Amino acid sequence: MPLLMPLEENGVRVHFPDSNYFQLSTCSAYQAISGQGVKEMDIGCLDTTNNILWLVEMKGYYHPSNARHLPKDLSKATEVDNILDELCTKSIHTLCQITTTRAGTKSCIGQVIPDQTSIKLVYLIRTIPGQETYLNPMQDALRAKLKSFIAIYRIDAVTIIDYDYAVSQQLLSWVV
Repeated sequence: MPLLMPLEENGVRVHFPDSNYFQLSTCSAYQAISGQGVKEMDIGCLDTTNNILWLVEMKGYYHPSNARHLPKDLSKATEVDNILDELCTKSIHTLCQITTTRAGTKSCIGQVIPDQTSIKLVYLIRTIPGQETYLNPMQDALRAKLKSFIAIYRIDAVTIIDYDYAVSQQLLSWVV
């Protein structure tokens, strides 16, 4: 069953233009192993025109329209360390799941990803206003944590983007 677009999580929205997207969390093969501490990124999309596999994590660390949402303060090192650990784990687990047939999760993609496909990891983060400057150091730290996996999986981009900036500047056509 296709996912409904746009997909939103904590005020962060994406809308992929075709049906070449997938969500591991909705796949029975992923659900069968998720109780073992296996994590996943929110959504993936194969851009067949440009031969890019986008793996996207959406984080709303500031969501003022949700009264029950608790903002995350990126000025606190322990908070950032926890966030980076989570992003790293989700990235590694997702890469493993989409490239192996052993757990059956590769079938969640719904199509074959050619070996020459460019893989880009994107983390869309909505921050507390004024905390956007913390994202560049976080991006550098995440790239360092993922260094060996970037080499193994030939990852072409690991990018943390301020969500509001991405929307206002129309950085990616599918960020809405």
